Amino acid sequence: MAANDSASVAGLFGAAAPSEAGDRATDPPAKKRIILKDNDSVAAVLFRPWEASPLDMTPPKELWSYIASGTKYVQYHSDLAAQTHHVDSQQACDYRVGVGLSRHAGLLVNIIERLRTDEYLKLILDKDVYKKAMAEAKTLLPFLQTLNFGKGSMHRGEQDNAGLRGLRKRNRDEEKKDFPSEPDIDAAVAEVFAWLERPASALRGLLVVLSAGGLPYAAMAGERTLRAWIQGGGATVERAQVAAKAVRSARMTGSEGASSSASLTAAREQELSALFPSKRAA
Repeated sequence: MAANDSASVAGLFGAAAPSEAGDRATDPPAKKRIILKDNDSVAAVLFRPWEASPLDMTPPKELWSYIASGTKYVQYHSDLAAQTHHVDSQQACDYRVGVGLSRHAGLLVNIIERLRTDEYLKLILDKDVYKKAMAEAKTLLPFLQTLNFGKGSMHRGEQDNAGLRGLRKRNRDEEKKDFPSEPDIDAAVAEVFAWLERPASALRGLLVVLSAGGLPYAAMAGERTLRAWIQGGGATVERAQVAAKAVRSARMTGSEGASSSASLTAAREQELSALFPSKRAA
């Protein structure tokens, strides 16, 4: 692996996508889907149930090439990769990119809340490690919350009685109602981009260490997808601000948006260096 693979785990210590079950027996559709199913997402397609996922060792630019290429059934593996030729207008494109930004922001909000409230995680984590990562998370959280416009987020305490069907049918009245101002969105996008563009991050590194599966893995996939969008997709703060506002505008009006039919060791050391600087010094 290339030396810059380490960017994925530097913050903490100092594949081909599977086909959908139903797709295997059918011919490709005449037009690829732009609405992603759960198993189209980066977290799902790069998940390997019997071995470690390669995601945290994949350079963002390389990851982006895979994300943006999609499959013969779907245009891409993240809404962040939506282009005007995928939809019927610039507004529809902005909305789809905004959806991707919102989904990844919401995912990171969920894992930060889990890290903050899960007493068992606190018990198994080194206190200095936990303190460093959560100090970073505390600063980042309000900006992520500002960019999270999605519905269906499941908070701790709601999980026992909330089945998948119930979540999908959640009434719009339960969604976020206090929409941020456009200046708040601009500031939030700028702060999140600044975090994503850091070469090392204590919080990102902690997500890598905890990403054996489930929510920690999905959150790590989300932040890498966002960084791939920046480094490989050419995203800018201004572009993301426009996209975030497009989602805000669509949700405020009640519309859904228009659309038409290096070595492993070196890699981990760099990513984890923000959290365990002494490891690199040694």
